[in-house]
Amino acid sequence: MNGNEIVSFIYHHCQWGQFLERLLRTTFNDMNKLYIDMKIITPVTSFLI
Repeated sequence: MNGNEIVSFIYHHCQWGQFLERLLRTTFNDMNKLYIDMKIITPVTSFLI
């Protein structure tokens, strides 16, 4: 590997890392929202039923 290849590898790796991090964070936030929704919806549903 020469210098340019290493730099480009690190660059792509960082881009991929940022992408993964964003994906994970989004998924986690969605799960969190879903969990909160469930906590709100479940009592309401059980109250209605």
